[in-house]
Amino acid sequence: MGERKPGCWTPRSFTVLPLHLFTPCPSLVVTVDVPDSYGDDLAGDALPWALVTRLWQAHGWGPVRDLVPLGGGQINRVYLVNSELVLRFRPSGKSAEGFLTEQTLLALLQGRVPVAPVVLADTTRRLVDADYLVTRRLPGQTLAREWLTATSGPRRRWLLRQWVELLRAIHEVRFPACGGFRSGALLPAPSWAAYLGERLQRRLALMRACPNADPDLLDAVAAYWRRHVAALACPPSPADPRLVHRDLHFANVLVEGERITGVLDFEAAVAAPIDYELDQIRRFLRWPALFLEPDLAPLVRREACEEVWEALRDGYPELFAVRDLTARLGIYSLEYDLAALRDAYQGRWGEAGLRHVVTRIEEVLEGRHWG
Repeated sequence: MGERKPGCWTPRSFTVLPLHLFTPCPSLVVTVDVPDSYGDDLAGDALPWALVTRLWQAHGWGPVRDLVPLGGGQINRVYLVNSELVLRFRPSGKSAEGFLTEQTLLALLQGRVPVAPVVLADTTRRLVDADYLVTRRLPGQTLAREWLTATSGPRRRWLLRQWVELLRAIHEVRFPACGGFRSGALLPAPSWAAYLGERLQRRLALMRACPNADPDLLDAVAAYWRRHVAALACPPSPADPRLVHRDLHFANVLVEGERITGVLDFEAAVAAPIDYELDQIRRFLRWPALFLEPDLAPLVRREACEEVWEALRDGYPELFAVRDLTARLGIYSLEYDLAALRDAYQGRWGEAGLRHVVTRIEEVLEGRHWG
């Protein structure tokens, strides 16, 4: 990886993890008197003071003095409690498996990359009609804020180098097979194409059941898959499955001074070829406002995002060392956006959100996505 400058964070090496050693950490079962459901406290934009206070009392964590919402999340509601603990609620309609996977991966990565210690992962739904994860707060502010407000070119380039090194360190975790995680346990797939194919076909079937879905659009997605699925057999370099974060945009990395202090949100992680990491990074760089705190969005310039992509090519060429990368990125994008399309058809983001997701899909189908 080349010589590292003084003050740079240095990752440690990993070994391959056999399947029988990779089992989920059990979630803590809460044994307290169960009050009524507090799900209504999560409705709307008001701070859920009553819910958090009752949770803190149930766990014996003392009074709630401060409750601050943390932006940037597209699915989970995130709060900083008493300036020391981060509380994340997963919507009741979403699976708890992501939090249990994150709990397992954070325990695995402790001491290897900067991740937050888990205080509690509660998926019992006994106290609230939502799963929640509590972690220690990590110091620093987001890489997005540091990068966009940096006043010097050397500082920005240093931040990008650190982010690339962080990607490399996460990808040093190897697995014997591709696959997703269920509650932290790896579910090995027969092949990378089999894993993605099952996900894409399942999402297509769900979409076809939506009364307002566009059948021609879905047929075009299915045809794209048939034309390009062979690209998934091209061995990336390195060829073995690695830990892929899948959401490592700049709002999920923390920086303080001259060091990376935290990596957040491993709930979507998978064992996959490393080029899969490019999908969400590319989406972040194309539409950064979807991932950033509202006050940062006006600071984003297109040329700055292009600078990130080029820095990634230069600093981590292995990510791009695969044949048919454009076709692979197209498949990755469609697999992701079919899930977003379902949410959009169900009214989650309104008419503008639906148009945005459809446009993203059409760009892939027309060969206008970039890689």
